[in-house]
Amino acid sequence: LCSVLLLVSLPLLPSAALGRALQSWDRKIDTPARFQILRAFGDQAVLDKETGLVWEKRAALVGNFRNSMRHCAFRNVGGRLGWRLPALEELLTLVAPDETTPALPDGAPFENLLSTAFWTANEEELDTTLAIGVSLDIFQVFSLPKTNTGKVLCCLLYTSDAADEE
Repeated sequence: LCSVLLLVSLPLLPSAALGRALQSWDRKIDTPARFQILRAFGDQAVLDKETGLVWEKRAALVGNFRNSMRHCAFRNVGGRLGWRLPALEELLTLVAPDETTPALPDGAPFENLLSTAFWTANEEELDTTLAIGVSLDIFQVFSLPKTNTGKVLCCLLYTSDAADEE
C-alpha cells in the first residue's frame, strides 16, 4: 500500500475576515451599491461587496503575461501591498454576460476597460505557452500566447479595515 500526503497552502486570514469573504459569495447584489470606491486607497480601488474582493479602479496596459504578474505583485495602491493578478473565476465575477461595451454590471466604476484582453493568473494546462484572457468588451474567454500584450485589473482580498475607514 502506498499513501500520499497532499499539503495545501492556504492564506492565513483572521477568522472574521475569512468568514465575511466566504459569506459574501452566497448573495447577489444587482444594484450600483454593489461597488464602493475606497477613500483609504486614494479613491483608486473598488470594493465589490458581492465577492469581498478589492479591485484597482483603473485597468493598466502592462504588456505580456510575465509583466502582468509582476505588475500586480509589486503594486502599491493607497499604501497597500498584496495585489495579484486575478484567477479566471474571480475576474468573471465582474462580468454581466448580457451587457456589452463593457460587459459589466450597471454602476461598475472601473476605468480603461475596453479594446484589449485582460490577463488572468490561469495558464493553459496542456500548453504552458498560453494563458487565459478575458475580453470585457463583449465578454469572451480565450487562450492567448503569453507574449501577447494585455491589460490587468489587479485585485486583493477584502480586509475589514479597508471599508471600515470609509
